[in-house]
Amino acid sequence: QIKQAWDNRQMDVVEQMMPGLKDYPLYPYLEYRQITDDLMNQPAVTVTNFVRANPTLPPARTLQSRFVNELARREDWRGLLAFSPEKPGTTEAQCNYYYAKWNTGQSEEAWQGAKELWLTGKSQPNACDKLFSVW
Repeated sequence: QIKQAWDNRQMDVVEQMMPGLKDYPLYPYLEYRQITDDLMNQPAVTVTNFVRANPTLPPARTLQSRFVNELARREDWRGLLAFSPEKPGTTEAQCNYYYAKWNTGQSEEAWQGAKELWLTGKSQPNACDKLFSVW
C-alpha cells in the first residue's frame, strides 16, 4: 500500500502510514526514500539523525555524501562543515567539502585537499572545478 501511495505521489497517505510501519524490518529504507524524495528541503538535523540511527545501512553512507553535495548546492558552507566535520567519502563530496573549507577561511586545509584531489591522475567531477579554480 505504501509503495502505491508513493508511486502516486500521495505523500499525505505515506505520512499517515509511516508510524505504523516502524517495526517493519525494512523501515529504514522507507525513511531513506522519504528523506531523499525531498532532499532539497531537508534540514540537516533530519539527515544527521537518520545517518546516526543507521550507521551500517549502505544507503545511510550514500545519503551522507549526497547531503554534503546538497548543502554545497545551497552554498551553506558552514552548515556543510557542521554536518560533515570529517572528509566525506565520494570525490564530489570531498571537492565540495574542501571548497567549503576555503569559503570559511580554512584555506590551508582547502589547499591540502585540492592538492590531494588534483594529483590523482584521473579526471575529477565537475564539482571540483570551483575548488581547483581558487587553488
